[in-house]
Order: sequence, then C-alpha cells, then structure tokens
Amino acid sequence: MEYKKIVENNYTLHLINTDRFKSMNIVVFLTKKFDKNDIPFGNLLCKNMVYTSKKYNTKNKMAIIGEELYGASVSASFGISGKTESYVFSLDFLNPKYTDNDYLEKSIDFLCEILFNPNIKDNAFEENYFNITKKDAISSVVSVKDKPNLYARIEYSALMYKGTETAYSSIPNLNDLESILSEEEVLDYVKNKLGKKDITEKELRDYISREMRQIAEVSSIKDNAPVKILGTLQEKHVLVKNIDNLMTAAAIAEEKAKAELKGNTSSLKTILDSRAFKQV
Repeated sequence: MEYKKIVENNYTLHLINTDRFKSMNIVVFLTKKFDKNDIPFGNLLCKNMVYTSKKYNTKNKMAIIGEELYGASVSASFGISGKTESYVFSLDFLNPKYTDNDYLEKSIDFLCEILFNPNIKDNAFEENYFNITKKDAISSVVSVKDKPNLYARIEYSALMYKGTETAYSSIPNLNDLESILSEEEVLDYVKNKLGKKDITEKELRDYISREMRQIAEVSSIKDNAPVKILGTLQEKHVLVKNIDNLMTAAAIAEEKAKAELKGNTSSLKTILDSRAFKQV
C-alpha cells in the first residue's frame, strides 16, 4: 500500500494506492455545528433523499438505474462527531476501468441526481414514501434494545458524557420522531436551518469528475491498483451557507480508520468538506 498527500490551494487529497478492491466509493460529507434538535429531522432527511429522486421517482426506477450501473448504489446517514453533525452521502460503484468509457460520468450523474433533485412536490417530500421512511426510522429506534452492543454504547455515552455533545446518539428519540407529523415539516426545517444553495449541480459534478481524473494521472496507478481518496475542500461552498465547523484532519483520519475497521470494500473515497448545505 502506498500513501501520498497532495496539497492544493483550496483542498487536500490523501491518496492510498491499493490493489485490494475492484469497486469505488465517493463520499460527500456535509458538516455543521451540532444541534440536538437536528437529530430527528436529519435522519428523516437522509432517508428521504436516497429513497427516490425527481428523475427516479419510484423504488422500481431506483433499482433499475442501480442495475444499469452494475450494482451502483447511493446511501445516506446522519452522524455526530464531537461538536459537529454530518450528513453523509455515499456512492458505491464499479471501478470504471472494467466498464464503458462513459460509466464514470453516469455514476457521478446518479449521485448528483440524488443530491440536487430530491423527490419533492408542492414543497414537500412525496407523501407515501415519506410515510414509509418514517415507519422505517421508528422501527429502527424501537429495535435498538434488541441490539445489546449498540444499546450499551448509547447508554454509556449518555451517562459518561452527560452535558456534552458526545452524550447524544445519532439515533433519534422515539417521541421526537413521532412528533414530526408531515412531510412538509422536514423540508421547512431544513430550509430554515441550513440556508440557501451556494453551488450548482454542474459545479459539484465537474469538481468530482475533474479531481478523480487528475488523481489517476498524478498517482501513476497500476492497472490493477485502484485508488482510495480522502479529500477536504476548504474554500468552495459545496452545498449552502452557515456551516460553523469544517472537518479537521483528525476527523478525516477518524473516518478513514472507521472505514478500515469495518472492512470497507470501497477503493475510491472522496470526502468533500464544505461550509454550506444545499437547500432541498
């Protein structure tokens, strides 16, 4: 395994050259100062964003595009790390060198479709799918006690770190979830809390595509050696205003370590750290 660090004016790329994997992963981290009131809304936002989109507005269409892209998938999660909270969107897809020439662009288009074109109508997420994702979130909360290790970690943090951000779990409180009665509430909350969009879909797509291609050139990758990328975008506003904290180098290292511990099967990871969120 080879490690290389490239420092540019507005971002830093951490390259890990490895021949272990034949799949790739692009991860967009959107971070802001932690607010305990964001927990239930953050969870529902992430679930609804990746359930369907404007173009792929049914689960069947989402499944079809995933199969057309050789099993590509987009996932999302809400997390808490120290004094920050993160909205994490991840695209897993096959290494483009094994596929068609336009496969990389199509995969990036899939991720951008999820990020920039959520399934919204009349200022709200699609009602039926919102109800499904809400029930799924409630089921996850109810089943926490059936998972001893997870439940122990949650209770331990609440007890040992009482009065700090670390005491809170990214899993929402059941009452807080159930108090969100409509799909409009989630969207209104996000708009009021996260501000307005600062970057276009084209800018984000071009950035990801450009950096991935440049990395392949500067790292002299062997034919059988994909690259894992950990990057921080320090100047550009990736999604909207009012981000209070950028991810630190320690946070990036922590995410990298977590991925290794979990046996992450991705070979290309791009972390775009921004000062802004997108208005959805």
